[in-house]
Amino acid sequence: MLQNKESIKTISNELGLDLTKEEVIALDNVLDDIELDNLNDILTFIRETESENEYLEVIEKLDNELNNSNDFFIEVNNKEYRFIHNDDIEDLFYDYNVNLIDECYFTNDTPEVLKNYFDYDKFVSDCMYNGYANTFSSYDGTTEIKLNSYRVFRTN
Repeated sequence: MLQNKESIKTISNELGLDLTKEEVIALDNVLDDIELDNLNDILTFIRETESENEYLEVIEKLDNELNNSNDFFIEVNNKEYRFIHNDDIEDLFYDYNVNLIDECYFTNDTPEVLKNYFDYDKFVSDCMYNGYANTFSSYDGTTEIKLNSYRVFRTN
């Protein structure tokens, strides 16, 4: 724990963040919850906040959501981010792309027998060519931060 706190302080200073003792403790608790290896990623994410008062608020939101949900959104400085746990991301990705096919390409007039010839698995596999961000990062289709247990996507 102490080494983690020292690492948080060192990296936050390198990023120009002046975190208080309470913020370092709160961030350390969040890092324990998400088993984060790369402190730079999360501190860069938190750096998006406009003021030091907002840091603790973001950290508290993260701590609360990480304990209660595997798929959630957090807003930082009018930018929305979606956190998806690695255990759920493949199923959400598959479901999203199958629904895309059903809602956009197959109409009510499409005979069921024709739908049987469509290879959903191959389509989803092809969608994966560009990674998860293409599906979940509605902001630009590329913004993705990989954490130990979560993927983070910018959505606006």
